[in-house]
Amino acid sequence: GDAAAMKLTASFFFAGWMLGLSLWGGLAARRGWLVALGAVQLCVVAFGCATAACGGPRSFLLLRFLCGFAEGGVPTTSFGWAGEFMLPRSKVRVGFALLIGFHVGSLAITVGAYSLPHGWRLLSAATSLLALPLSLCAPSSCCPRQGRRRARQAKESCEQA
Repeated sequence: GDAAAMKLTASFFFAGWMLGLSLWGGLAARRGWLVALGAVQLCVVAFGCATAACGGPRSFLLLRFLCGFAEGGVPTTSFGWAGEFMLPRSKVRVGFALLIGFHVGSLAITVGAYSLPHGWRLLSAATSLLALPLSLCAPSSCCPRQGRRRARQAKESCEQA
């Protein structure tokens, strides 16, 4: 019944989450934190809105998997990106603040889902669209440029030796 369907949906979401946790960090390492964070946020918007508009149970499960995949990249990319702007002594406090934000958001969505039993499509679209402004106003980091410069300096040093 409904309980089995909810468990199956959660299983698909968390399977996607585990895959996303393991893959988004690699993209960030190759392309930079801001690129990966932007890609994650756009995937959250696209897959969340598509979930709100889906028609059948198979497409719903696939989209919940993809939502989990996108959401799995949120902590990975946001922690890495935010870490580029912080002093080492403040990283723990900011990390806790980011984690609290995730949990408060999850609780708010859960309360919203229970209070709108037939309005889950609207809730899915609204929460997904909230990610869009975040991806558009994130400042870029200077660290990838510094990394390339350091690599070039190391190569020049090796050539001189």
